[in-house]
Amino acid sequence: TAYEIPKRDWSSDVCSSDLRSSSAVTLDRRVPPREITMVSVRTHLWFGNNLAVEAATFYAEHIPGSSVGPVTTAWTEPGTSVAEVVEFTVAGHEVIGLNAGPEFHLDEAFSFYLRVQGQAEVDHYWDLLTADGGEPGPCGWCRDRYGVSWQVVPVELEELSGDYTTEANQRVCRAMLTMGKIEIGRAHV
Repeated sequence: TAYEIPKRDWSSDVCSSDLRSSSAVTLDRRVPPREITMVSVRTHLWFGNNLAVEAATFYAEHIPGSSVGPVTTAWTEPGTSVAEVVEFTVAGHEVIGLNAGPEFHLDEAFSFYLRVQGQAEVDHYWDLLTADGGEPGPCGWCRDRYGVSWQVVPVELEELSGDYTTEANQRVCRAMLTMGKIEIGRAHV
């Protein structure tokens, strides 16, 4: 059954914010509810280097819980391909990769947060992701050969960092800011 939105003047504010108090946005209760049958969120990455399928295959081969799904070519007319789309999963996270030309490129504004256990896993994934044209970055960040940014973070660092409110937590944060690849031993300060 479709929900019919009653005709009304939608130009009035439907949400408000009181900046004098700690309250955030308050939704206007007059907005009609709608039935949500299915909602999902997937990351959508535009590979300006046209390496989406190769990247998806690499992740599926090297990161547990990763796989490659359908690869589809979008056509505007026979013989005129405009994009290649690959559906894939990285450590259980659904992703869509798009090869559609060099207009846009991936950058550090988006990164996968790869939560690992222990220094051996940090070393393994850091080396894997920075190999063959990947680049190390600061504070556990790196970029792989496909242009995708990653944060390789051991659970031990999360535990040592806590909520960053104690002096000990803040020392860990200061130590992390001096690192490229996270070194758990250096975080114990």
